[in-house]
Amino acid sequence: MVVWAKVATVAGIGEIVRGEREGGKGEVGGSTIIRLENVETESRRKIPMKRNLGVRASHDPRHSWIFVAVLGLVALAYVGIVITNYLGERRERMIRSWPTTRGVPVTTRVVRETATRTFPYAAYGGECSVKYTVDGKDRFLWVGTGYMDPDPGVMADKMQECPIPRYVVHYNPKEPADAVAERFEAAR
Repeated sequence: MVVWAKVATVAGIGEIVRGEREGGKGEVGGSTIIRLENVETESRRKIPMKRNLGVRASHDPRHSWIFVAVLGLVALAYVGIVITNYLGERRERMIRSWPTTRGVPVTTRVVRETATRTFPYAAYGGECSVKYTVDGKDRFLWVGTGYMDPDPGVMADKMQECPIPRYVVHYNPKEPADAVAERFEAAR
């Protein structure tokens, strides 16, 4: 069905144009939905119009670059996560292959843990100084106990002595100061 309507077009605001009515019932609140293809104005001058008004008819190259940039950042983040996990697992396997020795807690301390985005509150944690011996030389390593409290006084009371009585220390045979201590579990 061909209709004439007064619309705002590139020809001018309020100019009467000819178009095809969509559907059969295009009346919505006094408006008629008109498909504007090969539009003619009252003066019969042709106006170029986009074919599908609901779909982007022209291609904006900036959108492609934005998509490519976002996709690239996502891929880069994924690669970063994979590499980080690989290196962490590799270090863990390397530490497990190191020789071990017995570690004994000597002293304790309370340290202030820095606030992070995921835990924005100040907290205090307990650490134990663990003594271990490699090649007849005593070495020391600070190890976290896992205890935390927002009150440093409460944490100081908990850390009068180390809550973990024994440790197993994995040390690098090439550099014995490079060590990791973990709780000693008799079931191992």
